[in-house]
Amino acid sequence: MEENKFEPFEIMIRENDMKAFLLINRPEEGESYDKQEVLAALREKGVTTGINESKVAAMVKKHIYGRQELIAEGTQPEHGQDGYFEYFFPTQKVKTPEIRPDGSVDYTSVNVIHCVTAGDKLAEYHPAVQGRPGVNVKGRTIAAKRAKELRPYFTTGCTYDPETLVYTADKDGKVELAKVRLSVIDLQEFTRDIDNVFGDINFKGDVVIHGSVKPGIKITATKSVTIDGTLEASSINAGGDVIVKGGIMGNGVSDIHCEGDFYADFIEYANVWCKHSISANVLWDCQVFAGDYVHATGKMGAIISGNVYGMAGVDAMFVGNDKEVKTVVSAGVKTEVSKRRKHVEKSVLKLDSELESIEEEMEELQRSVRLGTADDLMQQQLLDLRKDKIQKKTDRKEAEQRLTELDEVVSSAENAEILINNTAYPGSVFMLGEQQITVEEEKRQMKFAFDENENMVIKPLVKW
Repeated sequence: MEENKFEPFEIMIRENDMKAFLLINRPEEGESYDKQEVLAALREKGVTTGINESKVAAMVKKHIYGRQELIAEGTQPEHGQDGYFEYFFPTQKVKTPEIRPDGSVDYTSVNVIHCVTAGDKLAEYHPAVQGRPGVNVKGRTIAAKRAKELRPYFTTGCTYDPETLVYTADKDGKVELAKVRLSVIDLQEFTRDIDNVFGDINFKGDVVIHGSVKPGIKITATKSVTIDGTLEASSINAGGDVIVKGGIMGNGVSDIHCEGDFYADFIEYANVWCKHSISANVLWDCQVFAGDYVHATGKMGAIISGNVYGMAGVDAMFVGNDKEVKTVVSAGVKTEVSKRRKHVEKSVLKLDSELESIEEEMEELQRSVRLGTADDLMQQQLLDLRKDKIQKKTDRKEAEQRLTELDEVVSSAENAEILINNTAYPGSVFMLGEQQITVEEEKRQMKFAFDENENMVIKPLVKW
């Protein structure tokens, strides 16, 4: 039987050919190895790169036998860095207010727009930096991940310099960042109080007032409205968010219509309709509707008197007060919302039927046109029907949109609940849908919710 051949050097290649280990077997008495023998053995095994020749020499010289040693190591690729934009303005809306040391909510920290001045540096592009390839112990190249460049933004109201890679504002306005576009958009910005001498404000865009709004003013904007001071006995109609950092003193005449989210330090004696959420420290004797949540959750967050309705829910520290003033807090889907949805649904079905009738009439008239029997009156009827069809299609699209919005509202309100984080006082009335519970004695840390049978119940408020 053939005896096993003695191998002086054992070479192990591991970790995807990135490391090679050497074990030198003890030679026969009187024999020795030299460095070149080891290097030749490594080459024979394919190890050509990253060899630590000093270590090879030391192992031979110091007679390090029977022990594996890392003798060669490849170089990992250095991946490059993708190109990126550095922005010199906040790219996210600040919709989460800060908490003051006393526990109240600081709504002055909320910011949904950022104003810039002509010449301001908006952004700078940093080009991609390509990496370096690596190599394994067998000398094979390992490609580095290729760094990607980003496309320049389309611009409106600002300029891109391809040499400096800098975007600069061309005018004063509000900076907006979209997926492929960087824009500076016109806004109306006032650095003064707004009073009757100044007059009402009506603007297609955002309105920013670095001051207060005095009584008797109407502010209309297609986008957001931001007021750094207070609003007193005046009204707002906004197509976006509304922020009144100093709070609202409505005096029973303020009407606020907001198609976005609404924030104020406090709201007193005002009517507020908001498509999404309403957040304030205190709501005092207000008529309030929010399509989403109503939050009064600072340390002293309170809803006192009035009628507050948040379809998705209401979250407050206190409801009512020790004077037992009547305060109505509601959530969930009320009958009026269900009725509105049914009405819109009927409108869609009616429009479908009318469109079908128009199509049939048009087909009859078009047949006459093809046969050459259509007179001028029939031609005019066909033209009128085409116009009517376009209008009804537009009406149907709008009705479908309203139906979708109502469905979203109803869906968000299915699990509606009212949270009381501290105290609900006697005189407080809570409603979920059409069900109602009146509080007759102080209750603490609880929530009103539906049970499995869709009955309104009171549950302890568990906080993790």
